[in-house]
Amino acid sequence: RGASNIEALSARAIEVIHESLNTRTPVTIIHAISGKRARVVCRDCGWRSTCTFCGYDLSSIGDAGLCRKCGRTQSLPRACPSCGGTDFTRSIAGRDRLEQDCRAIFQNDLIRILSLGDLRQTTLPHKGCVIVTNLSLIGGVIEDIRRRERLIIAWRRLSAVFHSSNSHVLVQGSEDLLSMCRAWLTPQGLADAWRAEYTERKLFSYPPAVQITKILIDGTEQAAQNLLNDLRGVIIPSWKLNGPFPVLFRSKTRKPRWVLQLVSPPDTPKNVLETQLNPFRSRAIIDLDPIAFFS
Repeated sequence: RGASNIEALSARAIEVIHESLNTRTPVTIIHAISGKRARVVCRDCGWRSTCTFCGYDLSSIGDAGLCRKCGRTQSLPRACPSCGGTDFTRSIAGRDRLEQDCRAIFQNDLIRILSLGDLRQTTLPHKGCVIVTNLSLIGGVIEDIRRRERLIIAWRRLSAVFHSSNSHVLVQGSEDLLSMCRAWLTPQGLADAWRAEYTERKLFSYPPAVQITKILIDGTEQAAQNLLNDLRGVIIPSWKLNGPFPVLFRSKTRKPRWVLQLVSPPDTPKNVLETQLNPFRSRAIIDLDPIAFFS
């Protein structure tokens, strides 16, 4: 709560940092966004800079734009091609910008800013101060049904690290997440969270309430539709087929890709799936245990 002159940190976080530095307590800031900005977005009109190769949003890394989808870099415009604006600070500040602001304001070597990967390779100071800038980002930013699950697991692992170092921890995030994150650290709270997750996934027919097999088809939508029709003629009648859905952010040098979802009961043996789908393996890539579903 409360804005500050460092956009990734709240007014309360600034107070805590000053209090820690006054007692020579080391401060560790965990910030999940790398580079200068998470995205290159015009503050005036909302225009976004995208990768010319695959169409994915670019992140601002140094003086270049980095595509986190295909790994390519490209130069960034000096002005917005849509409105002519020059302020591209509409998205979340990254660690480079956060480090720059902290050096300017605190001018203290007791502050370090780490990514989650950095944290796994280092040891927190005993009884130090730790600030998590955005709780929602520690589990990853992929928009799929396992996002809350990954967030809960990541938070419990982080909390174990904080506990072992006896750290004083300040966590920033939305009110709903902050109201739940303490409960996730208790056996009953974790059980309640998993129960709620299962109920929601069952409502939308997502795993583990059902089993989803992902079938990827390269080529035209008609090719995907033909495979869908052929599958419907042979699969077990109680199973369900969804799609075809387009797979987004394909590079311009690759064929379009489509995805079908085969939905079966959660206890369906893998060998039964293999028997049903084996005749179609030459026409598609078949993933029996997908992480993302592209729906």
